[in-house]
Amino acid sequence: ATPATSYSAGPAWGEYGLTPTSFTSPRSLAVSPSGTMYVADASDPYYPIKTYDLNGSFLGAWSGSISQLTQATAVAVDAAGCVYVTDSGDDQVQKFAPDGTPWYSWNAGMSDPAGIAVSWDGSVYVVGKNGSTAMVKKFDPLGISQTSFSVSGLSNPQGIAVDPWGYLYITDFSQGKVRKINCEGLILTTWSVSSAYGIGVDDEGCIYVVEQQAKKIDKLSRQGSTIASWSIASADKLPAGIAVSSSGTVAVTSLNVTAGDRYYITTFNPQ
Repeated sequence: ATPATSYSAGPAWGEYGLTPTSFTSPRSLAVSPSGTMYVADASDPYYPIKTYDLNGSFLGAWSGSISQLTQATAVAVDAAGCVYVTDSGDDQVQKFAPDGTPWYSWNAGMSDPAGIAVSWDGSVYVVGKNGSTAMVKKFDPLGISQTSFSVSGLSNPQGIAVDPWGYLYITDFSQGKVRKINCEGLILTTWSVSSAYGIGVDDEGCIYVVEQQAKKIDKLSRQGSTIASWSIASADKLPAGIAVSSSGTVAVTSLNVTAGDRYYITTFNPQ
């Protein structure tokens, strides 16, 4: 299929607050194969995960007391709909059933886990920092550590995504880079993307990167060429997390939304 080159604004929603349907600091989101959206709200200890459909209809929120999430930093979903969350509050990774039932929890193996991604074979990749060292940890679906590696030149990793062929893409916010690596940590190529923050990959292998300071979304080919680029219509909000549904809808979270502001979640549909 020919990748879409233009997008139109879809539903947008969300208000500031510590309630099941409001947000404080949604840094990441993921979309399941069935179209359920999971939003990780890092500064809400009461309802750290909120769920919606792609039209913005509220489906539910996970209780912090049940999930034991203290700072839900990033979220990913596997092919079966299981949900994985990095908790930078206690340096843990937690795995949940699609309905939020806690299944497994394990140490992330680093002091500042940031992004998380799950490959087609169920491997779980976490990127972050251990002290001053940026690193990637690989786990099996039960949380058993498989390998870990540092990535040459990586300084401030924020997001990680994995494509259908198992290649990893990591954003480096400080350096304005996206690094494509294999599952052993070998850098295959590096692209310049200013203030690269969130990152996602669609079913065709196209890469979507949040340019946070420019408040833009870049859609790239597997070779790094620009397919599409568009702005987030906001004067003050900072786009952060990004995810792409199987139908091609692009969903983005925003930070720096204050009391009285709206639209933490914005969606865009291919034309």
